[in-house]
Amino acid sequence: EFRRVLFRSVAGPLQGRRIALAPLNEAAIAELVDSLQIEGLQGSALAAELRQRTGGNPLFVLETLKDRWVAPRSDLAPAKVTALIDRRIGQLSREAVRLARCAAVAGGDFSAALAARVLGMPALDLADAWSELEAAQVFRDAQFAHDLIRDAALGSVPPPIAQELHRQIAQWLQDAAADPARAAAHWLAGGEEARAVPLLEAAVQAALRALRYPEALDMLERLQSILGRLGRTGERLALINRSIATAVLAGSADFALRLSDQALAAARDGPERGVALVARCDMLSHRGQFAEAEACAREALPLLRNDGEHAHAARLVLANLLSHSGRSLEAEALLGESEAWLDSPQGARTERIAFEAARAFAIQGGDQPARAVDAWRRVLDLARTQGHGQVLPSALANQGAVLFACGRLEEAREAF
Repeated sequence: EFRRVLFRSVAGPLQGRRIALAPLNEAAIAELVDSLQIEGLQGSALAAELRQRTGGNPLFVLETLKDRWVAPRSDLAPAKVTALIDRRIGQLSREAVRLARCAAVAGGDFSAALAARVLGMPALDLADAWSELEAAQVFRDAQFAHDLIRDAALGSVPPPIAQELHRQIAQWLQDAAADPARAAAHWLAGGEEARAVPLLEAAVQAALRALRYPEALDMLERLQSILGRLGRTGERLALINRSIATAVLAGSADFALRLSDQALAAARDGPERGVALVARCDMLSHRGQFAEAEACAREALPLLRNDGEHAHAARLVLANLLSHSGRSLEAEALLGESEAWLDSPQGARTERIAFEAARAFAIQGGDQPARAVDAWRRVLDLARTQGHGQVLPSALANQGAVLFACGRLEEAREAF
């Protein structure tokens, strides 16, 4: 109010006019920093972070620099700037403050539709508050003008209220079929770990499909911690075993080994140890430690005699190891035990392509090219009809090799 009175008193007799200054861009911020000629501060190195944190407000830039230079801090958020922003927000209407707080808690998920749902009002009724926030340079392009304003707005929300807002935002995102990772993040911030679990699992699968393995690993680690806190030990152990294969795909061999050690330590009985050994066997195979891998698989099989699915997995990995070391007849005989299970009602739900590929590899290694041609043809048919495109290159190469061995040169050329 004082500023408005002062402006009117000056503008009247002097015929002054208000000029709205645009925020400084990165180049201007860099020039401003360099113009201060302060040793150790380089504009080009600080401009992007200062632009993000202050929105290009020259006063905030200078106060931030002063705070960092006089009493260095890593967060670039000086108390004086925070106080100025708090004062600015405090001058807004009640409706504008509510909208700003909702936006601060929602973060990157904020939208008009979300605000209308969480604040319990039609979107049209948000128009005045929204315009007020834009006029006050709190909002710009449907988001906060800069991080310091969001931090101030978020800091004004008591933790219990923020948690409830997070829960409402999570439910809205879940109902809207938004990115499961985003909905999960809000359930976690709202203190609802159990409700975040299925969403995190869906997010892991989405990351794996997109080959974003490091991201999948991060979420798997978070899931393990959550399941441990919830006392869901069996689910946690199964998740650790699944994470081993993901760590291998991500190229994190040491991490995969640590996960395997965790799984073996957490196993409570023989079957759980057997499952952990199968996962360890697969990991060791990728590391080229074939003898150790075979020992794990052989130890796992008797432990899994009453678990058809996991026994099948153990036979598959062991058969591939045997074929790799030239013991193809032994590998084919071992796979015969799995074929009987795959033909059962329980095994019929399991995808056959890994089994057919292992059997084709064993037959090919047994120097039976004519049988191997038919075996690799079955693999190719399954790959094409069931959408296993990742199998096609290696299957075609092996098909070409056995066709060549049979003297069917034209067919071999087409396969290659």
